[in-house]
Amino acid sequence: MLTDPFDSLLAWLFTRDLGYVVSETNAAQISRSWIDEWLLGKIIAASLQDLGANESTAWRSVGLVKLLIEHGQPCDLRPDNAQQVLEAWLADGEVQRFIGVNRYQGILWFNKEAFEEWLWWMFTAAVINLTALPKPDQSGESVAKDILACYEMIRHLIAASEAAGYQVEKLIEAAG
Repeated sequence: MLTDPFDSLLAWLFTRDLGYVVSETNAAQISRSWIDEWLLGKIIAASLQDLGANESTAWRSVGLVKLLIEHGQPCDLRPDNAQQVLEAWLADGEVQRFIGVNRYQGILWFNKEAFEEWLWWMFTAAVINLTALPKPDQSGESVAKDILACYEMIRHLIAASEAAGYQVEKLIEAAG
């Protein structure tokens, strides 16, 4: 059985800001590492299994939680910098594993469905961050514009993935 996406989302929400206890500048990296150091991944996986997920799905969700901590922080998600954001994601080996990047006959391929799932998670994290943590001087209209810009970037990346024919290099080109 697959895990409910909200289970992974809750695990992310409860662990994403742990690192702020010791550092504002490296909070995401600290939070991500503490999941391993404090064995929180094991606790999250066991909880997900108790909720009905099988072991491999539970551990995939733990990996996702760590990725959301690292990459789900507020960032500049606009269609005009989609290629830069995509390259940053692809520089992370864990993101590559999540979206199924593999080499076959000298070409890097990705799993389109896993990539679209990744985009869904990034959009979800962005919306949560934009609405839960607005800047003090930010209006509701400004938040809505930021969410719309993020949505447009996700749509742009989905279109790029469709044009890429599952090839990573073509995906990066199409995102530009």
